[in-house]
Amino acid sequence: MTRILYDTPTGSLVRYPRDDDGPVIGLDPRYVDLELIQEPQPSYDPATERLEPTEVINLTALTCTRGWAVMPLPPPAPPEPTPEWIAFSEAIVAIPAVQSVLTAAIAANPGLYGGLVVGLGQAAQGDPRTFLRFWQLSVAAGLITTQLATDIQALATTHHLPTSFIDGLQP
Repeated sequence: MTRILYDTPTGSLVRYPRDDDGPVIGLDPRYVDLELIQEPQPSYDPATERLEPTEVINLTALTCTRGWAVMPLPPPAPPEPTPEWIAFSEAIVAIPAVQSVLTAAIAANPGLYGGLVVGLGQAAQGDPRTFLRFWQLSVAAGLITTQLATDIQALATTHHLPTSFIDGLQP
Protein backbone atom coordinates (compact mmCIF):
# COMPACT_ATOMS: atom_id res chain seq x y z
CA MET A 1 0.00 0.00 0.00
CA THR A 2 1.38 3.41 -0.89
CA ARG A 3 0.65 6.50 1.15
CA ILE A 4 0.68 10.23 0.44
CA LEU A 5 0.00 13.29 2.57
CA TYR A 6 -2.58 15.96 1.85
CA ASP A 7 -1.64 19.45 3.07
CA THR A 8 -5.00 20.90 4.13
CA PRO A 9 -4.07 24.63 4.16
CA THR A 10 -2.57 24.54 0.65
CA GLY A 11 -4.68 21.75 -0.86
CA SER A 12 -1.52 20.12 -2.22
CA LEU A 13 -0.11 16.63 -2.00
CA VAL A 14 3.18 15.95 -0.23
CA ARG A 15 5.45 12.91 -0.52
CA TYR A 16 4.98 10.44 2.31
CA PRO A 17 8.00 10.70 4.65
CA ARG A 18 8.46 6.94 5.11
CA ASP A 19 9.41 4.34 2.49
CA ASP A 20 7.65 1.49 4.32
CA ASP A 21 4.24 3.19 4.51
CA GLY A 22 4.32 2.84 8.29
CA PRO A 23 2.54 5.41 10.45
CA VAL A 24 4.20 8.79 10.93
CA ILE A 25 4.62 9.47 14.65
CA GLY A 26 3.89 13.10 15.55
CA LEU A 27 2.45 14.03 12.14
CA ASP A 28 1.52 17.70 12.01
CA PRO A 29 -2.31 17.92 12.12
CA ARG A 30 -2.33 20.05 8.97
CA TYR A 31 -1.57 16.85 7.02
CA VAL A 32 -4.09 14.12 6.25
CA ASP A 33 -2.67 10.64 5.63
CA LEU A 34 -4.18 9.22 2.43
CA GLU A 35 -4.01 5.86 0.71
CA LEU A 36 -2.61 6.35 -2.79
CA ILE A 37 -4.46 4.25 -5.37
CA GLN A 38 -2.90 3.99 -8.83
CA GLU A 39 -5.37 2.79 -11.45
CA PRO A 40 -3.97 0.87 -14.40
CA GLN A 41 -3.72 2.60 -17.73
CA PRO A 42 -6.82 1.79 -19.81
CA SER A 43 -6.66 0.65 -23.41
CA TYR A 44 -7.27 3.34 -26.00
CA ASP A 45 -6.79 4.05 -29.68
CA PRO A 46 -3.80 6.41 -30.05
CA ALA A 47 -4.94 7.28 -33.58
CA THR A 48 -8.13 8.91 -32.27
CA GLU A 49 -7.70 9.23 -28.51
CA ARG A 50 -5.26 10.38 -25.86
CA LEU A 51 -4.83 9.63 -22.19
CA GLU A 52 -5.16 12.40 -19.66
CA PRO A 53 -4.05 11.78 -16.07
CA THR A 54 -6.65 12.30 -13.36
CA GLU A 55 -6.36 12.72 -9.62
CA VAL A 56 -9.28 12.48 -7.20
CA ILE A 57 -8.82 13.27 -3.51
CA ASN A 58 -11.52 11.86 -1.24
CA LEU A 59 -11.06 13.15 2.30
CA THR A 60 -14.00 11.09 3.56
CA ALA A 61 -12.56 7.79 2.30
CA LEU A 62 -8.97 9.04 2.94
CA THR A 63 -7.85 8.15 -0.58
CA CYS A 64 -6.06 9.79 -3.46
CA THR A 65 -6.87 7.97 -6.70
CA ARG A 66 -4.65 8.56 -9.70
CA GLY A 67 -6.16 7.31 -12.88
CA TRP A 68 -6.72 8.10 -16.51
CA ALA A 69 -9.38 9.66 -18.69
CA VAL A 70 -9.59 8.62 -22.32
CA MET A 71 -10.15 11.80 -24.32
CA PRO A 72 -10.69 12.26 -28.06
CA LEU A 73 -7.79 13.79 -29.92
CA PRO A 74 -8.43 17.40 -30.88
CA PRO A 75 -9.27 17.93 -34.52
CA PRO A 76 -6.23 18.58 -36.67
CA ALA A 77 -5.35 22.19 -37.31
CA PRO A 78 -6.61 23.41 -40.64
CA PRO A 79 -3.88 23.49 -43.27
CA GLU A 80 -2.16 26.79 -43.85
CA PRO A 81 -3.61 28.49 -46.92
CA THR A 82 -1.41 28.36 -49.98
CA PRO A 83 0.21 31.70 -50.80
CA GLU A 84 -1.34 33.12 -53.97
CA TRP A 85 1.72 34.85 -55.41
CA ILE A 86 0.54 34.97 -59.03
CA ALA A 87 -2.90 36.32 -58.13
CA PHE A 88 -1.19 38.91 -55.89
CA SER A 89 1.11 39.96 -58.74
CA GLU A 90 -1.83 40.29 -61.12
CA ALA A 91 -3.83 42.29 -58.55
CA ILE A 92 -1.00 44.66 -57.61
CA VAL A 93 -0.29 45.78 -61.18
CA ALA A 94 -3.99 46.55 -61.67
CA ILE A 95 -3.95 49.17 -58.89
CA PRO A 96 -3.77 52.69 -60.41
CA ALA A 97 -1.51 53.94 -57.58
CA VAL A 98 0.98 51.16 -58.34
CA GLN A 99 0.90 52.06 -62.02
CA SER A 100 1.70 55.65 -61.00
CA VAL A 101 4.64 54.42 -58.90
CA LEU A 102 5.97 52.42 -61.85
CA THR A 103 5.61 55.45 -64.14
CA ALA A 104 7.42 57.65 -61.61
CA ALA A 105 10.12 54.99 -61.17
CA ILE A 106 10.79 54.96 -64.93
CA ALA A 107 11.25 58.72 -64.88
CA ALA A 108 13.28 58.86 -61.67
CA ASN A 109 15.42 55.76 -62.05
CA PRO A 110 14.88 53.16 -64.78
CA GLY A 111 16.84 50.64 -62.70
CA LEU A 112 14.34 51.06 -59.89
CA TYR A 113 11.50 50.39 -62.30
CA GLY A 114 13.27 47.30 -63.65
CA GLY A 115 13.94 46.00 -60.15
CA LEU A 116 10.28 46.37 -59.17
CA VAL A 117 9.03 44.64 -62.33
CA VAL A 118 11.59 41.82 -62.21
CA GLY A 119 11.12 41.49 -58.45
CA LEU A 120 7.36 41.22 -58.86
CA GLY A 121 7.88 38.42 -61.37
CA GLN A 122 10.22 36.64 -58.97
CA ALA A 123 7.72 37.14 -56.15
CA ALA A 124 5.09 35.47 -58.33
CA GLN A 125 7.43 32.45 -58.37
CA GLY A 126 7.68 32.55 -54.56
CA ASP A 127 10.94 34.51 -54.13
CA PRO A 128 10.03 38.04 -52.98
CA ARG A 129 13.54 39.20 -51.95
CA THR A 130 14.23 41.32 -55.04
CA PHE A 131 10.78 42.90 -54.96
CA LEU A 132 11.11 43.80 -51.28
CA ARG A 133 14.56 45.30 -51.86
CA PHE A 134 13.32 47.54 -54.67
CA TRP A 135 10.11 48.29 -52.78
CA GLN A 136 12.18 49.67 -49.90
CA LEU A 137 14.29 51.68 -52.37
CA SER A 138 11.04 53.09 -53.77
CA VAL A 139 9.92 53.97 -50.25
CA ALA A 140 13.25 55.72 -49.64
CA ALA A 141 12.83 57.62 -52.93
CA GLY A 142 9.42 58.86 -51.73
CA LEU A 143 7.45 56.95 -54.38
CA ILE A 144 5.43 54.81 -51.95
CA THR A 145 2.89 56.52 -49.70
CA THR A 146 1.89 55.13 -46.33
CA GLN A 147 -1.64 54.57 -47.67
CA LEU A 148 -0.35 52.62 -50.68
CA ALA A 149 1.86 50.49 -48.43
CA THR A 150 -1.12 49.78 -46.16
CA ASP A 151 -3.28 48.87 -49.16
CA ILE A 152 -0.62 46.53 -50.56
CA GLN A 153 -0.16 44.89 -47.15
CA ALA A 154 -3.92 44.25 -47.02
CA LEU A 155 -3.80 42.81 -50.53
CA ALA A 156 -0.89 40.56 -49.56
CA THR A 157 -2.79 39.39 -46.48
CA THR A 158 -5.84 38.59 -48.61
CA HIS A 159 -3.63 36.47 -50.86
CA HIS A 160 -2.18 34.56 -47.86
CA LEU A 161 1.38 35.73 -48.41
CA PRO A 162 3.97 35.12 -45.68
CA THR A 163 4.05 37.47 -42.71
CA SER A 164 7.72 38.22 -43.39
CA PHE A 165 6.78 39.53 -46.83
CA ILE A 166 3.85 41.57 -45.50
CA ASP A 167 6.06 43.07 -42.79
CA GLY A 168 8.66 43.95 -45.45
CA LEU A 169 6.10 46.15 -47.21
CA GLN A 170 6.00 48.63 -44.32
CA PRO A 171 7.20 52.07 -45.34
